[in-house]
This record gives sequence, C-alpha cells and structure tokens, in this order.
Amino acid sequence: MVDASRHRESYIWIDPPWTLSKQNVRVTGSCDYPDPDTPHYESEHESWGKVVRSVLDGAVLGHVRIHSNGSTEFAFGHAVRLDVSGVRLTREPGMWYDDWYAKS
Repeated sequence: MVDASRHRESYIWIDPPWTLSKQNVRVTGSCDYPDPDTPHYESEHESWGKVVRSVLDGAVLGHVRIHSNGSTEFAFGHAVRLDVSGVRLTREPGMWYDDWYAKS
C-alpha cells in the first residue's frame, strides 16, 4: 500500500492498535487489517487499503495531541482523526521508537 515514490520526504508511521474515523464515525482500524495467511489476502488487502486511502489521501495534519492516558490523536482536516491507543504492547528488542514516529 505504501507508494515509496510519493512518501520519501514526509510520513507518519503508526504501530497498531489504531482507529481511523471521519466526522466522529469509525471508518476502520488496524484490527480490521486482513490476515496474511488467508487465501484471499491480496484482494482483502487492496480493499482495506482503498478504504484507508479514500479517507487519508490528500489529508493535511492539523495537530497531534498526546493524552495523559498515553493515547495519541492525529487530527487532519475535514474531521478526519486517527487515534493511537495508549495500550503498551511489548516492544521488540532493538526498536528505537515507541508506537509512532514521523518524518517531515
């Protein structure tokens, strides 16, 4: 789903769990990503990616809020929001970031 030619300079990488919403209605989340071990993974991956792209393509990040419970909210224009849970997952040894990072 990542198009390297379009995302070389700036991006946000977010680890699960996260939820994407528009106008306060849940659109999809990391838990909806298809299981790579299923027979129809490729088509399910494409379908899931189309939903995400339909909401995020062209989105402009307005602000980031880190809440006291550890969750993070990324607010984009047009009432689009991506919420990262404050749940701490076990970090793999050697990982240099925690939950998300950005390059701009």
